[in-house]
Amino acid sequence: MAHNRGLRRIYWFIVISLATLVLVLVGSSDRNTLDALRFIRLDDLLWLGLLTIGLIVLDALRITVLTKSLGKRVPLRYALKTVLVGRFFAAITPVQSGMVPAEMFMLNKWGLPLGQAIGVDVIKRITTMGMLAAGGVAVLFLSKEFAGNTLLLYVYYYVIAFFILLMSLFLFVYFCPRQTLWLVDRALHHLHARGIIKSQRTDEYIHAVAADYFAAMDFYTHRGLPGLLLAVVVSGLFVGLQFALAPVIIHALGFRVNLLAAIQAQVILLPMLYYSPTPGGSGVAEGGFALLFAGLIPKHLVGISVVLWRIFGTYLYVAIGAVFTVGSMDIEKVLSFLTRQKDED
Repeated sequence: MAHNRGLRRIYWFIVISLATLVLVLVGSSDRNTLDALRFIRLDDLLWLGLLTIGLIVLDALRITVLTKSLGKRVPLRYALKTVLVGRFFAAITPVQSGMVPAEMFMLNKWGLPLGQAIGVDVIKRITTMGMLAAGGVAVLFLSKEFAGNTLLLYVYYYVIAFFILLMSLFLFVYFCPRQTLWLVDRALHHLHARGIIKSQRTDEYIHAVAADYFAAMDFYTHRGLPGLLLAVVVSGLFVGLQFALAPVIIHALGFRVNLLAAIQAQVILLPMLYYSPTPGGSGVAEGGFALLFAGLIPKHLVGISVVLWRIFGTYLYVAIGAVFTVGSMDIEKVLSFLTRQKDED
């Protein structure tokens, strides 16, 4: 049953992505599109390959930096596997919600206490989303073109509201640990009263996880601050490479897009993918790219640019992550990792 649910998640990611790609390609492609593909040079493909590798290495490097700061360094090779598995689960879940528990599962499997694994992943998400959210607000205020688009404004209001909610939760937990534990205990009490949770060992385990998390966050914001700042720098490089991907793809197709305009478009687009209700942002990513770049590049390049952007920015990672995941671990077990009961001491 769990295996079938996992396959359905993959199925919908593929169906929605393919349907949107076909619509965009049919609506924008012509003979000039084939000419652009024929004249892609080898050095252009090399740059795209290097960017793809750089993105995944920087993502993994954040894990290595943060865990090394804790004195429990995860090797880069295993960190690469962790983020690739995370990308696979992000692709098959709404709001990319599967990425975080999948990465925590992998880090915990390596031997990192779950509370510390949560801390590492929280820092990764907060730094990336914070940079994208701040950039998006700046673009909306500074760019009359984007600010005048009512649809984009409403979409970005949704993105900002989601980010503010997550950031508020993070700050509450960080500054109010006692109140957080009180709320957790109240929730556990109700679950025990209804017979949903029976073992008291579950309470002990959750308290131990919370203690590890609070200790890790306290460490990062005090003695481990250099490691935290280095991770922020790596996150900045990671976001920068994300912005470089689309202009390099368009350049490979023989057109020089305005770099600032391309960055502005992606500052709007990328945060939308984190909060898209579709699996892995499928549909939203393809349609959003086509909408935002339609006025920046020739029409015959829009569809093929979307395809290449998704291949080098998502599909390659998802495919490799699937190899590490499917057949070697229970998809539903990973997705329910944070809520499962600890059976062993």
